[in-house]
Amino acid sequence: HQSALTVCNSASRVILLSGTAVMNAAWEVHNLILAVDRRAPSREIFMQRYHQTCSKSGKRGQAIHKPIREAELHCLLKGFMIRRMKADVLKQLPPKRRMIVKLPSSNAKVMKQLQQLETKVFQEEVDQLLLPKALGLAGEAKLKSCCEYVEHLLDGGVGKFLLFAHHRVVLDGLEKSLKTHRFIRIDGSTDQRARADLIGRFQEDAT
Repeated sequence: HQSALTVCNSASRVILLSGTAVMNAAWEVHNLILAVDRRAPSREIFMQRYHQTCSKSGKRGQAIHKPIREAELHCLLKGFMIRRMKADVLKQLPPKRRMIVKLPSSNAKVMKQLQQLETKVFQEEVDQLLLPKALGLAGEAKLKSCCEYVEHLLDGGVGKFLLFAHHRVVLDGLEKSLKTHRFIRIDGSTDQRARADLIGRFQEDAT
């Protein structure tokens, strides 16, 4: 990201567009602020100001918990960020419908590993360093059930739809399971030059 910051700071005007500016925590927005205004405080000062604890541990070096001074941070962001909700700009969309489908574990060995890890992750505070590993194990533990559920939707005539997954192992499993169906896969390893063509194929193909 340092190269992007260098380009932004050397430009006379900067506009940043993002569908997910802040994924998990307030500290993730610091680089965006720094790209727009080079006078922004350092990362260390920013974290000390807006997070109650900053403890160094694990491979990634830092675990950050419990944001503080949130009202102040919101005021700060108003000078940098314009937020538009889908409901404000795409009024023809139907109301959003959420449905939770609980799928059983299909891998007892991985599920046992996950249960052991959960006791370490979910203590008084969530261990942000171990959480990604736990989520990865959850995806692996329910992979077969996920594949069966997607096949059930297809057999029921659901039609064309978008399918998202957080982990590559889940995408790989779904790809193997759905090899008899027509699908397009885009993930982090997909070449940027190929993405536009793949998206166009999905949008234009009626089936």
